[in-house]
Amino acid sequence: MEDVNFRLPDIVRLAWVSEEARSAHQPQIERVRKAWNRMEWHSILSDIRPCACIVTSPNSISLLTDEVSAQGLELYPLRVVEFTAKQRNDSSVLIDAVIGRRRDAQLFVKTWKRRDTEEMGRLLGYPRCCREFYRTVFELKGLIDQTWPSAMNTSAAKHEDRVIRIPGIPWGNCLLRTIGLNAVLHLPCSFDCAASLELGVRFSELMCADGYAEEVTYLREALQWPAEWSGLHGIAEIRTPVVKICTRTDSTAQKLVVQWLGSQYPREGARGLTYPFIVRHPDSDSEKLVAIRPK
Repeated sequence: MEDVNFRLPDIVRLAWVSEEARSAHQPQIERVRKAWNRMEWHSILSDIRPCACIVTSPNSISLLTDEVSAQGLELYPLRVVEFTAKQRNDSSVLIDAVIGRRRDAQLFVKTWKRRDTEEMGRLLGYPRCCREFYRTVFELKGLIDQTWPSAMNTSAAKHEDRVIRIPGIPWGNCLLRTIGLNAVLHLPCSFDCAASLELGVRFSELMCADGYAEEVTYLREALQWPAEWSGLHGIAEIRTPVVKICTRTDSTAQKLVVQWLGSQYPREGARGLTYPFIVRHPDSDSEKLVAIRPK
């Protein structure tokens, strides 16, 4: 990967293929995001992991502290983050905090202060292979996006020049994490990381047990849509049948493409002539999902 020495600001922009698609899927995505907000720390009670990092507002932290305390957990603020909304020219404040049983949470605070990412990752329940991958990609190589390295590290991937095509089960798809459609709470070292897939199953079972079965069903379906990530000059585009996501990535002089070979297609999905949209197979009268080389 030939890197260009500049970085864009952190951005996330959505473009829906139609108003019908937005109306059908935006509320569903928000429900999944809200479910994950609770699973962040409910996973501690199920012994999936020792600690959870959360982001909350000053108005909500007191209520959340009481809620976790009732479950035998403790909340410790880590830092206050102030940001300005450019469109409104006003400022907001959010609080980064850690939740866990007292000993674990206090240990996390100490490791956070000394920036020990390995120990923090362990306390957050991230698999060892993914912690080591994180250190290589972000700390040693100085990258800001693991998508291409994770695709390169995927054993089932098919490589063709600067295009990587990946089949797999839905819990391995991490392309939609920017909008909250993720199966795990960490950055997997590959799209077929066995430890991450196992965690994805455990999280989905916990969500169902906590009353979020409908959200899990939607999440599984969305992660089975065909999707395409592309990166060029620091801009990443993630295209799905219903929405395109624009965000930042590492700056490269050449276009890199990762295609997730989905097995389901949403009713509101657009039709087109390039992946990830349904295209007509040249040897058939029926519509099929066909991975084709992007122009």
